Amino acid sequence: KAQDNMASRRVSRSSYPREPFLMSGLSFCSACGNKMVGVSRRQGWQLKDGSTKMGTYRYYQCQSRTNQGRCLYHTWKAHDLEAKVLERILQEAATGNNWLNHIDIADEPDDIPDQLDARILKAFENLATGVISLASFREIAARVRGSRNTGSNSKGLITIPDTIEGWFNLPAEKTKLLLKRIVDNILVYDTEVVVKFKSQT
Repeated sequence: KAQDNMASRRVSRSSYPREPFLMSGLSFCSACGNKMVGVSRRQGWQLKDGSTKMGTYRYYQCQSRTNQGRCLYHTWKAHDLEAKVLERILQEAATGNNWLNHIDIADEPDDIPDQLDARILKAFENLATGVISLASFREIAARVRGSRNTGSNSKGLITIPDTIEGWFNLPAEKTKLLLKRIVDNILVYDTEVVVKFKSQT
């Protein structure tokens, strides 16, 4: 009971859903050529009524800046960079390139269940060590079950969404599979991105 009480007051990153960075592994810094990596920060502040509010900030920044401190490239808010790339994909699809209309991902490896099982295992470890409460564990398990049901039919023929909102409404697993088939790399500048598409063949 004491552990549950302590855990309920503790802010734990693992007790919150982690949104995937859709452009990780595809985007590169135009200044130095290193990868753009996704970074999440949580910040809390106290309101006038004494309650505490938490906010999550997600952005991409150059790996050189993160690990070596030698690149002065500016960071991008995650949503802004992702929306910019998706807008470029929509522009390309509007040119009449038929290969972008339907992407066959039937031969992609189905590693989604393994990823979900790992999330359950991690949550169980956090529960056992008192990092999260039983209630938090149940919430995480429910989210994982929902992801499993959503992702179970991820293979097959996927239609490219025709709006940015449609892209963001896709399950993250499907979005990343589509991006891997469509995009070769993304070169990120201060205020613009250049998307290199994979060839039709």
